Amino acid sequence: MGEGVPFWIAISGFVILAAIAIVVIPIIFPALRWYHVLLCYVAAPFLAFCNAYGAGLTDWNCSSTYGKLGLFLFAGWVGTNGGVIAGLAACGVMFSVVATAADLMQDLKTGHPSPCSLARYSVLRWVASSHPLRFGCFGLHSMLETQLDNILHLML
Repeated sequence: MGEGVPFWIAISGFVILAAIAIVVIPIIFPALRWYHVLLCYVAAPFLAFCNAYGAGLTDWNCSSTYGKLGLFLFAGWVGTNGGVIAGLAACGVMFSVVATAADLMQDLKTGHPSPCSLARYSVLRWVASSHPLRFGCFGLHSMLETQLDNILHLML
């Protein structure tokens, strides 16, 4: 694999996730139409590049600013019939893409002084990202077990 993710994998992953979001987000937020979500995903890589570049130079993550920009633009575009909800949903879409780029830049800056390869770093990032999921499932299991014990104790 070398020291990088092949370009076609990155682009195809982004396109697949964008297509899923274009279908699902308008179902969840009816005020935000499919073409609004499409525009968010078209604009987000450009904003993410600018944010990652700025975060690499200054350690300053401006993703919330880009999210607010999307909030105001899309809320104004949708208008009075659901504009606030559409703006908040568009803000969430843009914020998630732009913030991830800056977070990766910060992590790569942290890993650069150490002799850590990009492939190892990517695997460690995936493991760390799944860590809350493991604890969340454990917490849900223990909560259900406690509730089941309480119900059994009341029945006996």
